Amino acid sequence: TLNASKNEVDKIEFLSDGTKLTFLQVLNLSNNKVRTVPPIAIVRLKRLNLNDNVVESLKRFGGHPTVECIELRRNRLKNLSGLHSCPQLVELYAAENEISDFSGLVNLTGLRKLNLRKNAIERFTNLPQLPNLYYLNLRENKVENVKEIARLKELRSLGYLNVKATPVEETLGGETKKEILMVFNELKVVNKEEVTQDDRKEAIQELEERIRQEEERKKEEEEKLREEEEERKRIAAEEEAARKAEEEERRREEEERRKEEEAKAAEEAALKAQEQADNQPG
Repeated sequence: TLNASKNEVDKIEFLSDGTKLTFLQVLNLSNNKVRTVPPIAIVRLKRLNLNDNVVESLKRFGGHPTVECIELRRNRLKNLSGLHSCPQLVELYAAENEISDFSGLVNLTGLRKLNLRKNAIERFTNLPQLPNLYYLNLRENKVENVKEIARLKELRSLGYLNVKATPVEETLGGETKKEILMVFNELKVVNKEEVTQDDRKEAIQELEERIRQEEERKKEEEEKLREEEEERKRIAAEEEAARKAEEEERRREEEERRKEEEAKAAEEAALKAQEQADNQPG
């Protein structure tokens, strides 16, 4: 173990020399002034503590083959890019940073515990493959919608979830556990409360009732639309019938007028012919 905490260390480039500290397993560099993390070549390293530094990026780090626990609380990280290819990593603590998503957590197949408390996470899009992740602490993040929590079902092994002091928990209040179980029934602990069989049953029943109500609402909406369509067709048919009746009446009136005009013309022609006959000398 090497404890170099509470000093003025700002550069740790010496950790890239694989010929040094070859038997070191625990390295504590907390409460220093480290800004960037270089590749670390300590071959037997198990635990790395960088809490309370000013780390802004992990891009140079690039992973480590033996490290099992990394602590990065209270730094200046906006993402976890560079924290990949750590096949033995089991625990990662990165609370109180400015992290907004899960990007960078690549090839962490052994990760079991992830603490991202008090960061800036709102959504769970493009989740990485974390097949063994069981514990996820998202307390004091910015998650607003329980539908976003449903996306976490992609994390097949997840059993412990903490979203206390988030907008979604503040909105749902005492219904938070039930609402989360309705979208993610496999969880075993929600906001530090163990999930019982009664909790699961209540959530499933509530979900089934909401589905039933939604189906009824859809049926009512479909019936309303059908009635509106029938009424529209009825009105259209009446308007069409009225239009045809008007056209028929107009044609009848035009025919009568034509006949009257023809009769008048014939009468005038007859009168003219009579006048001509009367005027013939005789």
